[in-house]
Amino acid sequence: MTTASTSLAHRGQRLLLAGLLALVSLHAFDELVLAIALPSIVAELGGQAWYGVAFASYLLASLLGMRWGGLTVDRRGPAASLLVGYLVFAAGLVVAALAPDMPTLILGRVLQGFGGGVGWNVAFAVINLAWPASRRPRVIAWLDSGWVLPSLLAPLLGGYIIDQWHWRALFWLLLPVTALALLALLPRLAKLPRHGGDGQDSGTMRAVILLVISGAALGAVLVQPAGWLWLLGLPLLAALLLAARRELPAGTLRARGTPGTVIALHGLVFFAFFGAETFLPWYLISQRGLSATQTGLIFSCAAVSWCVASFVQSWLASRWTRWRSVRTGLGLILLSVVLTSLVVVHWLPLAVVYLAWGIAGFGMGLSFNALTTLAMASAAPGREGAIATAMGLAQTLGMGSAALLGGVVRNQVVAGGGDLSRAILLIWLLCVAVAVLAWRVAARASRQPDTLRLPG
Repeated sequence: MTTASTSLAHRGQRLLLAGLLALVSLHAFDELVLAIALPSIVAELGGQAWYGVAFASYLLASLLGMRWGGLTVDRRGPAASLLVGYLVFAAGLVVAALAPDMPTLILGRVLQGFGGGVGWNVAFAVINLAWPASRRPRVIAWLDSGWVLPSLLAPLLGGYIIDQWHWRALFWLLLPVTALALLALLPRLAKLPRHGGDGQDSGTMRAVILLVISGAALGAVLVQPAGWLWLLGLPLLAALLLAARRELPAGTLRARGTPGTVIALHGLVFFAFFGAETFLPWYLISQRGLSATQTGLIFSCAAVSWCVASFVQSWLASRWTRWRSVRTGLGLILLSVVLTSLVVVHWLPLAVVYLAWGIAGFGMGLSFNALTTLAMASAAPGREGAIATAMGLAQTLGMGSAALLGGVVRNQVVAGGGDLSRAILLIWLLCVAVAVLAWRVAARASRQPDTLRLPG
């Protein structure tokens, strides 16, 4: 290859990376703003019992998007996936912006979730299609940096709009950004090579549809007051686990083998972190009197430190094993949730929350970069979409389970006469337990180099 052609290739990669950064930033802004806005939304529209469902609905729908996106990326390339996904995402923004009640808002979140799932799959599958293995950790770090600008703008700008204007404007503002991201990415994605994978790991849509339906039904049952209706949760849970087993790599539910252990850890890490973060704004705004802007600054601490840690981990890649980065990150997440729990019981001042979530974000940056690199290293040519789908599925199940179970805990505590502070404390103790479990899984994996230690 000539010097000129090499220069053009590098320029094309830089433009592609810029487009992927815009893609990640769009969904980061959407996620961060919703977390800040939802306390105001439920205060206006009602439906406090469905607080966790508002998050879980987006995540469940994203499973369909990731599954469809995985099939399309491997068979037809990423451009077709992105076009459909973003059109659906834009429709969801309009529905949410016009929502007169919580059911309509949740419908909008379902549409956004489908589009978000497609976009997530495209972003990480393209890494293997466009960059050599030696550069992928750095590219993953750059994609993580797509959270920097939203982490600074979403809490401050979003909180200001909520406090001074209205939460509906947040959805309207994302529409032109969606159009610009499409125009920037589609021409470049269409030029990428396709392996023409057969999608063996992606299988059919039936298993993921079963997973989504059983998950949605389980959520609808568990948000009700405890009673005989909860007995229906047993077969629904069995159906959900059966579908998840069909969709995830072998050994994932038992955290055994490769990439089963890595994919399982994705789910556990995201449960521990997002389970605590999901209900943090509600507590701070309704119980401690913080404004949406003040609460948003806490998310800024976590998001910025996440990005910084991701670059630190890419530097550590030649010095530490991936498993050491994962264990260190989990230890920091555990520390942060414990500190925040002590704030709830008033043993520590409220200002400690800012420090705690800075620590939590740093822990996520170390863990996520290392786990993503390990997962994608196990992808054979033509199977990038399948591995990206498995990662996204595990993360979504972790986050969705945390939001749903957290909502169940809140509803049952309130039904029993307790307040939100007590419910939040129980939710965070659950997250502590999950973080401890994940650390033990990572520690066991690091002691089995013959089956689990991948290069780097």
